[in-house]
Amino acid sequence: MFIPSNTTLDQILREFENDDKLTHGTLGTPVLYATVFIIFLVASLILYFLIYLQSSSFHDRSMTPKAPDWMARVPSSARILHEQEHKKFSIATKHYEPLYAQRNDRRRVEESKPALQKLKRILSKMLAMEVDFPDSTFIISIPMKNFKTESRHGEFFPIHGMAPESWFEYQMIGDQRMQVCYYVVDGMSFVAGLSIYIRDPYQKEIYYSEKVIYKLLNGTNYWSRYNLQEETLTLTRRKTNNEYILIASNRYGDVKYFTHNGNKRQFQSIPPPPSSINAEARMQCQNLKIGICESGFQYILERNGKKLHANWNKDAGKIEYSECDFCNKPDETPPPSYQSMFGDCSNSLL
Repeated sequence: MFIPSNTTLDQILREFENDDKLTHGTLGTPVLYATVFIIFLVASLILYFLIYLQSSSFHDRSMTPKAPDWMARVPSSARILHEQEHKKFSIATKHYEPLYAQRNDRRRVEESKPALQKLKRILSKMLAMEVDFPDSTFIISIPMKNFKTESRHGEFFPIHGMAPESWFEYQMIGDQRMQVCYYVVDGMSFVAGLSIYIRDPYQKEIYYSEKVIYKLLNGTNYWSRYNLQEETLTLTRRKTNNEYILIASNRYGDVKYFTHNGNKRQFQSIPPPPSSINAEARMQCQNLKIGICESGFQYILERNGKKLHANWNKDAGKIEYSECDFCNKPDETPPPSYQSMFGDCSNSLL
């Protein structure tokens, strides 16, 4: 039996049916079934392999974010991202028509959602928390550390502001299933965030490469070197219960609030307190600097040119300060005086 190279699969099957050797001869019908099964299996493996390769392929970068072709049919109002309560990522949702399959017992059961389950599992592992989102989710926007999600998909912004002569670049992945945003500054490219697009909840998991997601979201974090502020530590007291509150501000302007737990002998983070803190009870430490002591002491404060250690006095219920010889050593040894260098020389020359 001769089969031309341009023959379709249906034509091949018809040739098998018409060939006497296959249907009535020595080969028989079982060989036909086996041959068709092998062809189907090989074709499926090739298709699976091609989809796997495509899911990891990176397109050329662009200066503006792109969108999947099917998103043109989604209303603009539905594309607005909404930050989740945990602030780890934002999502957008849209209406979808449920798909059902009929089982052997004639019951209609909704089709499985393998891609959604896979993405929930990946994000739960990466964010160290239980992740869940509605089945109607069609955009997941995940910012990297020190970046925040904008209201439009694909866009991210550094939380400490843009550096001079910096810009963003965008890159589609696979067949428009994901898009990565890069922040380019000082000749280096940092991942600012990742956008994941889900046409409907019944998409197959193979279209979303777990390896690519891990690689992008585990990249080097960007830390701004511009518009830095002075690190300060301020001790204030509430008017209501005279409770002391430690306010720490880092170089990026992030402010954290702490109270001291005397029983556990440690500081505990608290939400920002109301504005009823007594401004008069700042205990002369409005501009205290934080540092590390050579002796291994964890907390150092600087006031009026003197470096002090902060210690919690449990009985008095307050923080006490003490000077430290290690901390107040001169940064550089002063140069020797001329008297010490040449005093003996004058006697030797006489």
